[in-house]
Amino acid sequence: MNKEQAIKKVKSIYRGINSYSLDANDPYNNLNKFKNKNDVVSTYGEILPIGVSNIIDNVFIDKNDVFFDLGCGCGKVVAQFYYQTCVKSSNGVEFSTTRFSQAEKIKEKIKKNETTDSNRLNFYRYNFLNKNLDLSHGTIFYSASTCFDEKTMVKIWDKISNNENLNAVIVLTSFPENCDFSKVKRTKEIKVPCSWSTSDAKIYYFK
Repeated sequence: MNKEQAIKKVKSIYRGINSYSLDANDPYNNLNKFKNKNDVVSTYGEILPIGVSNIIDNVFIDKNDVFFDLGCGCGKVVAQFYYQTCVKSSNGVEFSTTRFSQAEKIKEKIKKNETTDSNRLNFYRYNFLNKNLDLSHGTIFYSASTCFDEKTMVKIWDKISNNENLNAVIVLTSFPENCDFSKVKRTKEIKVPCSWSTSDAKIYYFK
């Protein structure tokens, strides 16, 4: 569907969902119990649908692309890529059990009420840096990395930057200068409206 239809659809299916409040037993409320707690950032905010469209408009996407949102929250960006693009699959990774549950309910709603191929839409409940999470088939990555520290950004880069057929990586905080950018063809910065303000998104192109 086109941009306007996709934005309208995402707003409709997520109406009434509040991802800023967490259940009492959500792991974000008990980070001290986790060995790799420094790899997890609990601050939450969302890129607005028009901002997602700005990203989509600035990346060449085809039917072989596999999209991942690292730290997807309740899955709004993932859902919009699913509706607005032709990606082979649109995937989200989320550590919060509350937000992951919300994302899964949205997927079930889509599967129940629509004729689209909901198998293209997937959510995984992980810390996205977990070594058991395979991201090697991803070709387009997005992360709302505004609050990530340099160590986390380097770990993200090291995990995904050598993927075969990597197309683009989009983040809201630039990767540190000590990352290996030898495979990057070019970069571009665009403005994207977010829930907190307008932010700069940096796109690293690999094709």
